[in-house]
Amino acid sequence: QVVYEGKALPEPSPVEEPRTAEGDRFLQARILADMLYEARLAFEDNRLTLPAGDNAYDGYQAVLDIAPDNEVALQGIQDIAQRYAELAQTAIQVGQFDRAQDLLRRGARINRDIPAIASVEAQLEEARKTPLEIFALDQEQLSKQSLQLMVELAEIANFIQNQEATFLINAPSDAEGRWIYQ
Repeated sequence: QVVYEGKALPEPSPVEEPRTAEGDRFLQARILADMLYEARLAFEDNRLTLPAGDNAYDGYQAVLDIAPDNEVALQGIQDIAQRYAELAQTAIQVGQFDRAQDLLRRGARINRDIPAIASVEAQLEEARKTPLEIFALDQEQLSKQSLQLMVELAEIANFIQNQEATFLINAPSDAEGRWIYQ
């Protein structure tokens, strides 16, 4: 409150600047930039289509609702489909075929025309046809790191090498997994 000669002066009314088309465009550009930034953060955090409302796809779609030709948002949606193909490929490599199928379905819902989707689908089909060999190790011998188990592991390693196979070690502890690998 401002007082002059003992009297309170009225508060000045805020000056409103007139709205201009240029000011509106600038404001819209800032809002879109913020939205694109949030969508990109979700993408980098692999929140591609989940959780609902807080994911990259919804963020890019919201931008396209305002600016249907926004190239960054359009590319972002393509990147999401591509990322799903990459995640599916990783799942295939570790033998998670059902997970890979789910990831491919999500990517295809976004854009079936991404070449990587068809390529990874073919890889998944081929991987499902490939026989799966499981070598169960004796837990007691593993705990002792026995010579007998070392011989068995050498035979398994030769089999893997001869087949040029991909392998996955599933061990009770990190230390045991490292010993098996070694």
